[in-house]
Amino acid sequence: MTPVVFRSPSDGERAAVSLATVNSEQSEGGVRDALVEGVADEDLVTFERSPIAILHLVASAVALALLAAFMELFPQAHLGFEADLDNLTGTWGPTVGALADAVAATAAILAIVGAIVAARLAHVDRHIVAVVAAAGLAGASVAIVERIGGITPGSVVLEEWGLVVSVAGVAVVSASFSVLAVTVRRWATATIVVGVLVGAIGADVSIGARLMALVAGVLVGSLVAIVLGTPSRAISRIDLAEAMERSRLPIEAIEPHPGDARGSLPW
Repeated sequence: MTPVVFRSPSDGERAAVSLATVNSEQSEGGVRDALVEGVADEDLVTFERSPIAILHLVASAVALALLAAFMELFPQAHLGFEADLDNLTGTWGPTVGALADAVAATAAILAIVGAIVAARLAHVDRHIVAVVAAAGLAGASVAIVERIGGITPGSVVLEEWGLVVSVAGVAVVSASFSVLAVTVRRWATATIVVGVLVGAIGADVSIGARLMALVAGVLVGSLVAIVLGTPSRAISRIDLAEAMERSRLPIEAIEPHPGDARGSLPW
């Protein structure tokens, strides 16, 4: 029988907050039952200004500036590329473009809903505010630009609304990198980006304008992540104890390590 003693991470002095005897042959839930008895595990979720969000912000700002400069210096380059695509697809062009836009918008909506559900399941409801802010700011920005200088100034047509939704989805994925799984982020981003760019075939919104809108979405999402913070969760004492029990490692004490681990919580 091995005694288990652990201390609160916020307490610099040793303090036994729970003492229990745990047999290494106990059932898998035994350690958790012993640790939680009379003890509330600390909330280890924090909201941080992640270096990843800062990197995304800087990269997207540089990319947006370069794209704007390229389109200003070579205005016929992307238009000529679009004309070649239109000639290649022929009469199928508008249909292919409309279908690609629909796929991108659908993927964006699923990404937004997925980010909200993931935040709720992870008990980080504050991130839902970031999702709404990222989608709202990015979508509103594109809608305003399209209304002022879009296909029909003074109004936003269906094709432009599809771009608004897609850019909102990109912004949410950019702001939710710590909530959404890596695979989900990659597939969502790839589907939206490819759909929006292919949607330029036979469409009125140019491929250059679409690409700039997507990069702007990343920029907005990164900015929201920096301002509101991204959720970060460290492993709890109970999770660590259960993992050690499953590995049949004897436990003497579980306490935070005093050393510097570059922002993480070592035990």
